[in-house]
Amino acid sequence: MVPVRERNLRTATSAWTWLRRLWTPLDAWILAVLAAWLVLVLVGLFVALHVLEPRLSIHDGFRTVVVNSDAGWLREINVLGYQWSGNANVSSDVAFLPLYPLVVGALHAFGLGWNGASFLVSVLCQAATLVLLGRLLTESGATRRQVRWAIGFALFYPAALFAVTGFGTTMLGLCVVGALLAYRRGHRNVAFACAGAATGLYYTGLAVPVALIVAEIRTRGARSILSLPGVGRVLLGFAGLIGFMSYLAGRFGDPLASIADQRAWTGNTSIWSVLWHAVTLSPVPNGVLGYIAQRQEANLSHALDAPFLLLVVVVALWMLSGRHGIETWLLAGGAALVLYNSAKAGYPFSVIRLAYPFFIVLPMHPRVRGLMDRVTWTIPYLGCLAISCYWITVLAQRLFTD
Repeated sequence: MVPVRERNLRTATSAWTWLRRLWTPLDAWILAVLAAWLVLVLVGLFVALHVLEPRLSIHDGFRTVVVNSDAGWLREINVLGYQWSGNANVSSDVAFLPLYPLVVGALHAFGLGWNGASFLVSVLCQAATLVLLGRLLTESGATRRQVRWAIGFALFYPAALFAVTGFGTTMLGLCVVGALLAYRRGHRNVAFACAGAATGLYYTGLAVPVALIVAEIRTRGARSILSLPGVGRVLLGFAGLIGFMSYLAGRFGDPLASIADQRAWTGNTSIWSVLWHAVTLSPVPNGVLGYIAQRQEANLSHALDAPFLLLVVVVALWMLSGRHGIETWLLAGGAALVLYNSAKAGYPFSVIRLAYPFFIVLPMHPRVRGLMDRVTWTIPYLGCLAISCYWITVLAQRLFTD
């Protein structure tokens, strides 16, 4: 028999090993950096709201930032439930997928206000995303310097500021990173479950199950998808969208109500015209000058979205020209969906925000890590920092607020 003292020592050692896996020094560094970033962002918002908009109280200013633009529709879903008249030419909240409002609504049900609940969910999702991203990059062969470079870039990237708003951007990032990490560790069912959650957040989340399917076929062959367990995983990967369509069928009698309602937001352009606009990258030049001229507003966010749209397409093509990993297919799928949205709308459609979850996982690829070692961090950091400062002003000045 093993002596009691030795057995207790083994138990303590196992517990310590488990704790080290659960919590690492890198995790502590990431959360400390995130905390410092949050302080800077909140101070910046306070100054913008209190100095530039002195008529707003702190509470009104906070609500303005959290519930801006699409976040107002998500709040309406949480408060009133989905509403749809059946007229596809009238904007409705069925255009938005349900997972983020459901999670926020769960906290809201415990007595926390919707503003506070959405802020808390977004920030916690960002924290979890960055911690898992650090582990994903480390297990992908990234050095400590490369991981810190990537984490810093993920925070300076302009869309990181949506972590303090009522958007599901950071939750989608969590699903993307969680799916890739689980798949890399061999937990295929968990990976497809994360992908299913992504499809319940944004339509761009469809890139996640597609990337997993391609990775399965490339590594295990078509049988891994065509077998009974494979089909089950594929269905799990699209579970969020399938569940929402089932709800729409029961509630409104039309499982495609959400897709039909997209016309009210982006117009009735034919599929062939949309594809032609996508292939010719028409939204890039139109987004900088044409859209601003048509709307008669100096909304520089579209001028910023335009180069990011071009960037995501160029990076996807660059990565496809080399060795293909799952991150390549993820970016390619995400870029295609972001480009399709922009081509259908006729202008760069929330490119910086929608492309965020796909950009932050790029350091998984060795070519990207090699580029990071050759390029100084100063230029991309300062560039994204400048845009982030502008984004704070945009949020504070309610240029995104309906």
